[in-house]
Amino acid sequence: MFLKDFRKTWRILYKECFEYSLLKNNSFSIKEREEIKMISIIAGPKGSGKTKRLISMANEDVQNLSGNVIFVDDDKRHIYDLKHDLRFISMDEYPLKNVDEFFGFLCGIVSNDYDINKIYIDGLFKVMETNHEQLPQFISKLRNFAESSGIEFIMTISCTKDELREELKEFVV
Repeated sequence: MFLKDFRKTWRILYKECFEYSLLKNNSFSIKEREEIKMISIIAGPKGSGKTKRLISMANEDVQNLSGNVIFVDDDKRHIYDLKHDLRFISMDEYPLKNVDEFFGFLCGIVSNDYDINKIYIDGLFKVMETNHEQLPQFISKLRNFAESSGIEFIMTISCTKDELREELKEFVV
């Protein structure tokens, strides 16, 4: 228990000052931290390449990071596009319907694995039944959780940047 808490605390404190990565060859890549976004949103209309971008980011992180990378999708369409070291979760296997249930599901994933570095979520509106009105509250809860756990969340949303509410535009990459 002590080791898990120490590792988690060390990772959070260290991220305050430096961006670091423990690479697969057990070497560190360290540079001064610019500003690591714990929550990133890739927004765009359908067919604009959001999923391809998310898949390539996830595959790159699986190769470079020593911690675990999770990819959450609404179905199994992209399972063969992802590296086998990545943990793939298809939401069509779980009967989650609302924002609170999905947030609890993410907390459960993290509580089961202390070595998670990033969680990718493809199609946030498809993964959980929500709308633009509930999204700021969900992102706020997720941001607090991300900062306390030291895990980055990257997600796609099918809408233009102009359609997002003002408080969410800071998360768009």
